[in-house]
Amino acid sequence: HFGIEVNVFFKPSSSSLYGFIDTSGQIVKECDRMCNLAADYYENFFKASTVFRPHPYTDSPPTVFDNISESIPEVTLDELLNTVISKKKKKSLDAHGLSNHMFNFLDLNYWSLLLNLYNHSFQKSILPSAWKDTRMILLAKKDSICPPSLTRPISLLDSFQKIGEKLFLTRFCDLLARRGLLSDSQSGFREHFRLQTRLLLFLEDIYSLMSNSAPVCTVFVDFRAAFDQLWYLGCIGKLRNLGIPPSYLNWIEAWLVNRRCYIEING
Repeated sequence: HFGIEVNVFFKPSSSSLYGFIDTSGQIVKECDRMCNLAADYYENFFKASTVFRPHPYTDSPPTVFDNISESIPEVTLDELLNTVISKKKKKSLDAHGLSNHMFNFLDLNYWSLLLNLYNHSFQKSILPSAWKDTRMILLAKKDSICPPSLTRPISLLDSFQKIGEKLFLTRFCDLLARRGLLSDSQSGFREHFRLQTRLLLFLEDIYSLMSNSAPVCTVFVDFRAAFDQLWYLGCIGKLRNLGIPPSYLNWIEAWLVNRRCYIEING
């Protein structure tokens, strides 16, 4: 009965989008015009930021690490099949009309062909351009008629590329663990680490200080659009300074750049 009781504390929120308010204050409900308004806003939103150079992440002398020649380990067929089977079979379609659910109907023998493609991608740091196409759906943050700035973009990535991302992530996490680059205090987006545990330890530290009449000051920082406006070259430069091998850096860069998306409204 827990779910029934807590429902009284939740307020319904709007997610469907019925129209835009343009810069002149007019309401726009035609799908074509809404798409153009959204495209203009998000093209400007996602454009590269201005960075003052030289910058230590990108312009400092490179450090030579002992793993500079390390390559990305090859994918085996068993690993690929296990990754495919473990993926949630969602029915949401990507930019090419494919979904994870369709993998249920793809004969396992075909994955041996894709195995060569994934390994070639890791070895040569290239990706099919079609795998970088994204279907974007917009949800209203609050009001169903709002400016484009008050929408929440949901990006539906290529289904085959999501398999490749999972394979790369497994190898990248293993590299981070071997080099000891992540401390136990880094709990976000990590398997077997829970943010709730870090929060409890944080509160325990505060209570311990307060019980001893020690002054306590906390600073909470929230980076606006931290993932949407990531500085690609700076991110890669910082990873390079941490000792990530060029093979991994080249693949990450190939994965980040030259991405495309289209916005679908009432599709």
